[in-house]
Amino acid sequence: MNAEQQREKLLDLPALQPPPGVKPNFTDPPSLKTATYALSISLFILITVLVAVRVFIKVKVVRKLALEDFFLLFAWLAYGAGYNVLALIAADLDVGRHQWNMTIRHLIRYLYVSLSSVSTDQIFHAGFILYMIVILPLKISLILQCLRVFVPPGTRNFTFWTSHILIWINVIFYAITIFLIIFSCKPEAKIYDPTIKGGRCFNAPAINISAATINAASDLMMLILPQRVIWDLTIPLSRKLALSAAFLVGVLTLASSVVRLYLMIELKRSKDVSYYIGLVGLWSFPEITFGFFVATLPVVPKFIHFIATSSRVTRMTTRMFTFLGSPGDRQLTRREQELNSKGPGRQQISDLEYHELVANTGNSSIARAEEEEEQVPNPMTQKPIRIHRIRNNSDPV
Repeated sequence: MNAEQQREKLLDLPALQPPPGVKPNFTDPPSLKTATYALSISLFILITVLVAVRVFIKVKVVRKLALEDFFLLFAWLAYGAGYNVLALIAADLDVGRHQWNMTIRHLIRYLYVSLSSVSTDQIFHAGFILYMIVILPLKISLILQCLRVFVPPGTRNFTFWTSHILIWINVIFYAITIFLIIFSCKPEAKIYDPTIKGGRCFNAPAINISAATINAASDLMMLILPQRVIWDLTIPLSRKLALSAAFLVGVLTLASSVVRLYLMIELKRSKDVSYYIGLVGLWSFPEITFGFFVATLPVVPKFIHFIATSSRVTRMTTRMFTFLGSPGDRQLTRREQELNSKGPGRQQISDLEYHELVANTGNSSIARAEEEEEQVPNPMTQKPIRIHRIRNNSDPV
């Protein structure tokens, strides 16, 4: 038997010795395939809607895109065209299958997938890299948003310096980590083919655990920074609690990153690599989704206000209530509709993020700008006041 025949025989053996009393199942083993398909498709649709809402409000209402919006769009593009595509390919390979339920041949295909006869891609190797390419601009977008909201221009306070330090720590660390993962093995095929003898590899699990630790730590700092500013505001306690609760949505992102860190540690400890790689990838979905949700949360009030004050929506609502109401109500509603149609156009919403927050603080340049605008009204943008009432018979002509 030559070397090639020995290798072929080896490829048909179980990729891992099963636990005592467990028989390998190569036919229909349990996996995370269905869960991965469901999360990948549904959460991508949700993320796309969230990003679309933010961009729509910034373009249609605010009429200006900030730097953090471009980072957010890049993260969405990397997620949709890269990470999510790899997740769907991995799901087709029964992602999350226990390693004793696959042959060595299947394991190699699991870690290395031929997309065509001329193009190949290492799914999970590339998946870790694309995850970082998605998460880095997403974090930068959130930190820049925090800077613009909570730090007045020209101010150099604790929040300013901490935010900038967080940005540069993430940029430098993720750049180094991506480089190390790309060149983690020599020859490169040793990453996914356990039958290759010789060569050398970096300690990839340690690199991934370090990246997950930095990721969770930065999520914690991004959660603390807004709370520190909110609880220093001179506003009623009830309002502080409401604002604090709104920003605590970031706890969901932190929880997902902590779970992912735990799974990374288990991946390093366990020999069941295929199973824990699937779990790590699965928990990346909620972590990324919650990040996009936190980024979109500030524009939600403006989106609701825009929908509520939209002329088309108003007409539809008026017709609905007119149809359901009494004849007298219908007549009054038609009259109100005629009066409203003669009024000025829809009032534009100013380019102020978290308006309700900054309007109640004196330590923000945004608040000072609003006060100046109120003191010096602009006749070009001032909404005219129109008084309409139905004339009685006793009124003079």
